[in-house]
Parts: sequence; C-alpha cells; structure tokens
Amino acid sequence: MSEPTNSTTDPFASGTSDAHGSLYKAIGLSLAIGSSLFIGSSFVFKKKGLLQSMGRTGRSAGEGYGYLKNVMWWAGMILMIVGELCNFVAYSFAPAILVTPLGALSVVISAVLSSFFLRERLNFQGKVGCVQCILGAVVIVLHAPEEGTTDTTIENFKHLMLSDSLFMQALQ
Repeated sequence: MSEPTNSTTDPFASGTSDAHGSLYKAIGLSLAIGSSLFIGSSFVFKKKGLLQSMGRTGRSAGEGYGYLKNVMWWAGMILMIVGELCNFVAYSFAPAILVTPLGALSVVISAVLSSFFLRERLNFQGKVGCVQCILGAVVIVLHAPEEGTTDTTIENFKHLMLSDSLFMQALQ
C-alpha cells in the first residue's frame, strides 16, 4: 500500500510553475505596497479631520464625538480599512517574509505626508530613520529566502522527534 503524500494543488503555493509563482509574488508585493500607501495616508487624513473638528468645536482633538461628523476623518478611516484589506489579501499571494517588511513603509509614508500636509517638521533623526526603514525593507524583499517544499509527513516528524540528537540536545 502506498503512503499518503502531503501534496496540494494550491495555486498560491510557491511550488507552482515559475511563471505563476513570480506573478503571484508580484501581485502580493503590489498589494503590500498599496496597503502601505493607503494606511500611511489614512493617518494624515484622520489627523487632519481631528484638527478640523477641533477648530469647529473648540475642544481638544479626539475629545467627544464631533470628529465623527467630519468627512475628512471618515475618508481616513475608509483608507485605513482598504489598506488593511489589501494587506490581508497580500498575504495570500506572497509569503509573509515579503509582505511584512513592506508594512513598515506606511510609517515612512505617514511621516513624509505629514511634513507636507500637516506642516510637521521631520528632523534629521526622522529622515535617517525613514531612509533606514526603506533600505531595510528593500534588502529583506530582495534577499528573502525562497519558500522550499518541506517534508511534513508523519513519518518524517516521528523520525525527527525520536532521533538521538534531539534527546542529546534536550539533556544538555
């Protein structure tokens, strides 16, 4: 009797043909970058809405519920939801090692847009941090390991768990 194998026909798995794999990866990366754009800009929209409602009501930002009547705040909230949905879908097209670092770009986008639209000053350390964040995301995406096929059969698990080396490491 043949042993059961753990093979799937998932179109998003990295074991698909190279053309499909790179297409899915490109879609996932595009969604992750789009997610960062939506989320980063949503912070600016929401803060602009809070500042507008603060100017109208005279209360401090976020106090009370006046901001809920502000269209700018709601635009920011919708952008945030769209960004999070894009991020969620990106994980189904590309591996987490590629999608997660691109989420940090939303902080950079928020900082840059805040300096333009909210007239917030980005000091030298902030600029260096933004450059490091961009470089780090690029390095991780470019040098991310390829997802290989791993042997997840019960027999392999038993072999690994019952091997002498595991017991020797546990004793040390």
